[in-house]
Formats: sequence, structure tokens, C-alpha cells
Amino acid sequence: TVVVLAAARHADARVDLPPHPAATIEWLVGAEPGGALLAAVVETEIDDGTRLWVAAEAEDVQRIRRHLFEARGVPRRHGTVRGYWKRGRVSS
Repeated sequence: TVVVLAAARHADARVDLPPHPAATIEWLVGAEPGGALLAAVVETEIDDGTRLWVAAEAEDVQRIRRHLFEARGVPRRHGTVRGYWKRGRVSS
């Protein structure tokens, strides 16, 4: 089973993701994306042995990483958690 939590400030910013029979996609639309993602991660059940892949804005990822590895005790070897951009910074 794959659970995708994706955030967008506006509904028209969503992108079509390819369907998969074992995947559930939950779009978090309208709220502050980082806060919405963290809240969704906090509410998501994570079983022992679950593997995680997280990619988002760098500050948001720091909060999600702390929650997963420190608060919930997910083994670091079970997750790849990366900040891929910084809010307010333009790439060249």
C-alpha cells in the first residue's frame, strides 16, 4: 500500500499523478502546505516496518523529520526525508 500526501495552496496547482491500484492520494488544498503536511503526517498511522519517502520545502521537512524520527521513533533507516527547495528562494 502506498499513501501519498500532497499539498497545494490552490486546487489548480494540483498535478495529475498516475493511478496505481495500491495507492491512495490525498491532496491537502488551501492550507499552508507545510503545516498541512505535518498535520497529515501526525494523523497518519505508521506501522512497524513502514518505509517512508518525504520531499518538500526545507523548513517543512525539518519539522516532519523531527516528528517521524524523534517523536514517533521511526528508525532512520526506514525513511528518506529531503528538503528540495527553500521558501522564498529562486533557483537560477
